[in-house]
Amino acid sequence: MSGRWEEQSTPFSCIIDLFEGIENLSGRGFELLNVPEDLKTLKRSEQKIADMSRKIEETLLSLDTEAIDIASDILDTSDTNLSEHKSQMERLSSQTAINLENLQKQYSEYQIEEAKFEQTLKRLSKVSSVSIKTPHGDKSLELKHGRYRYRHWVEDYQGGEDTRWLNTLSSSYSEVGEKRRKELKKARASTSSEMNRVKISLQNRVASAKEASAKAANEELRRKRDKEVMSIAKKGGFIVKRKKVGKKVQYALLRRS
Repeated sequence: MSGRWEEQSTPFSCIIDLFEGIENLSGRGFELLNVPEDLKTLKRSEQKIADMSRKIEETLLSLDTEAIDIASDILDTSDTNLSEHKSQMERLSSQTAINLENLQKQYSEYQIEEAKFEQTLKRLSKVSSVSIKTPHGDKSLELKHGRYRYRHWVEDYQGGEDTRWLNTLSSSYSEVGEKRRKELKKARASTSSEMNRVKISLQNRVASAKEASAKAANEELRRKRDKEVMSIAKKGGFIVKRKKVGKKVQYALLRRS
């Protein structure tokens, strides 16, 4: 008998969403018959990315990312323990630099795994056909112009094929795709944005700690110099008056009466 090939319009452009859409219908008589090895690799990679993303988030939460204010007036008070202050800032600078390095390492590993995921997905997108068991028998979807399409033979003067299974699969595919895109977009944007924020904050923290350490060292030298000036003046019978003008310090020697 004569007939024609008929091609059904389908939304199946993303093979990973198609596979998951089929898997979600396993309780309704659907099953993927040709499971590519890359699909297993992709699932492992996807789980690894999720675990790494969670680990990065935990690391971010454990870090104190607030910039530390070092009040300059503290350095001018006589009871400030400058040596201890300097040591604290040096330790803070060192530890923050280590935290930043570890965080960058985690994020680099995350990006490497993400690249592997995309490479595997790219290979999967070249799969030419997908065989499916459905409630209406075994079916095959063929890749054509970027979509997996269902093509079947229709005999003349006969009723068309029951394609309700295709409508069911299309709905499952759309639900999976919408959910995946939202989660992936949110996860990537959140991780990238948070990483940038924390990296900048930690870098500022390192710089602040180094600056504070330098200020403490300079103040330590100033006070040592003041003591030496006072000692020399005292031996010569003078009184030293110290006055700060802007960033400069002026000394006046007054002879004891």
